[in-house]
This record gives sequence, structure tokens and C-alpha cells, in this order.
Amino acid sequence: EGAAWSTLPLGPRYSFYADPFFGHDAGEIFVEALNKRTGKGEVVRVIGDQQQSIIGFGGHVSYPAPVDHDGRQLLVPETVNWLPLTAFDVTDGRAEPVSAVDIDEPKILDPTFLRWDGRIYLFGNVLSEGENVLHLWHADDLGSRFERHPASPIRVSARGSRMAGEV
Repeated sequence: EGAAWSTLPLGPRYSFYADPFFGHDAGEIFVEALNKRTGKGEVVRVIGDQQQSIIGFGGHVSYPAPVDHDGRQLLVPETVNWLPLTAFDVTDGRAEPVSAVDIDEPKILDPTFLRWDGRIYLFGNVLSEGENVLHLWHADDLGSRFERHPASPIRVSARGSRMAGEV
């Protein structure tokens, strides 16, 4: 018979899980988890039935977007309330900042990366404009300066223009 869908059980500390992204390991998923006590977002790593809270973030984190850089997967979560856009290495359940993303607008909502034709593209919303204006930046690599794409903004809509996941 075909595979059946199932719902991931919530850890006891959390109200909900959102924004799932695939990791490198088979069956690995990173999700945003809302902490019931603090009301802040955290990142949880899920592999099969195992769930691991990722420590090392200094504030609310959401939208744990992955990006490959120098042969390893980094997470660039949304951290607009306390930190400019930053790439983190996650090893053994701990997030360590690797570097800030070099960009003219560090307060980006739902940062989503796409590698295409030798370049890296970053889709996201600027905090001061809200979620109705989707922008696009591009660079040679994650460690390079991101420039606003000439076609940016690429979507403006009163219905919303958030990425809501990988391309």
C-alpha cells in the first residue's frame, strides 16, 4: 500500500511547528517551534521520531532556511528582532554564527535562497515594508555582497508576497 501522511507530534514545550525545511541527512527536517512559555520561536531538528531543540540562538528565530556553502549546510533563519541576517552552522544540537550576510538590508523576513546558473539568489521581504512586497537580491556566493536585483521588487500584492518555503 502507499505511504500514509502523519502529523508530527508536538514536543511538550511547544504550541506549534511551522516552516519545515529539509536538511542534508536522510529524513532530516528543521522546523520553527513556538515555545509556550516564552512566546519565542526556536528551531527544532527532526529525524524520524527524534526531535532535538537547537540551542545557541540569542533570541526569537523563525523560518530556518537552509543554504549550502563550502560543502556544508548552514541555516539562515529569520532573526529580524535581534540580529542582522546571519548564517549559522548547526552541529551537535548547537547553532554557531558563521557570518552576517553582506546585504544592504539586514532586516529580512523569510529569507529564501536559490542557487541557479552559478549564482545565489535571496528572496525576502524587508521588515519596514511588510509582507506585501517581495524583493530579490543576488550574489556570486553566500560570502559575497548581495545586490538588489534590477527586477526587484518582484511581487507587490495586498494579498501578500511571502515566500512560505523553498522555491
